Amino acid sequence: WRKNTGRFFFNLKLTHMVQALLLALVSSLGHAKGFSLPPKHHRKLSPTRSAGVSDQPEPLLISTVNINKPMGLVLEEIIAGDITGGVRVAYIDPSGNAGSASIGDDPSECLLVHDRVLAVDGKQCMDASFEEVMGCIVAANGPRVQLTVGRGEGVTIVAWPNGIGVGARSGDSMQQCAKLAAHKVKYSCEGGGCGTCEHMIVLDDGSERYIRPCVARVPKDQESVLVQPSDRL
Repeated sequence: WRKNTGRFFFNLKLTHMVQALLLALVSSLGHAKGFSLPPKHHRKLSPTRSAGVSDQPEPLLISTVNINKPMGLVLEEIIAGDITGGVRVAYIDPSGNAGSASIGDDPSECLLVHDRVLAVDGKQCMDASFEEVMGCIVAANGPRVQLTVGRGEGVTIVAWPNGIGVGARSGDSMQQCAKLAAHKVKYSCEGGGCGTCEHMIVLDDGSERYIRPCVARVPKDQESVLVQPSDRL
C-alpha cells in the first residue's frame, strides 16, 4: 500500500431502500482487491449543484467505473428537505464486484460511499429519481455497467482495510465512516479509554497517527486518509 496519498445523512424512503436491496444483486463471488490511495488529481466537472444538499454551485471531482454484473451496491435518493436531488451510493459490498472498484491506483476509477451518480452508460442522470437511475442500470446491455460518479472538492477519501472508500468531510465520525464502509471494528468502552478499537491512519504527507474510531474524527485539510489495523494490538 502506498502511504502517499460529507457527512451528509439524508432520509431514505423505505420503499426505495427495499427496491435498492432487491435490484442491486449482490455478488457472492466477487473479491475486494488490495488498494492504495489514488493520486491527488481528478478530472473536474464544471460547477454544478452539490450532492442534493443545497442549490449552491460546487465543483465535482469525477470518476468513471466499470462494474461487472451483479454489481453489489445499494443506491439511495438524495433528499434535502422536500427537494430530491439525484441518487448516491449508500453501500458497497466489500466482497462484491463494486467492492473491487472502490479504491485503486487509477484516480479515474474510484467509487466511494456517498458518491453521486451522474451518468449510467453515458446517459446523464444527475438529477434523476431513484426509479429512473435503477431503470438505466437494469436496461444496461452487456456484462458491465459504467457509472460516472462525482463528489465535492472538499470531500476526504477515507480508505478502510477491506478495500472500501467513504467520501467524508472534515470532522465526520470515524466510527460512522467504518460502519458505512462495512469495516468491522471491535469496540468495548466506546469512550476512547480502553483502546480496543485502535487503528492507525496515514495522512497525505505520509505521517502516521494512532486513532480510536469510537471518538476520532476525520482530520482537517486531508485529501485522503488511509486506515490500517494498529500494529500495537
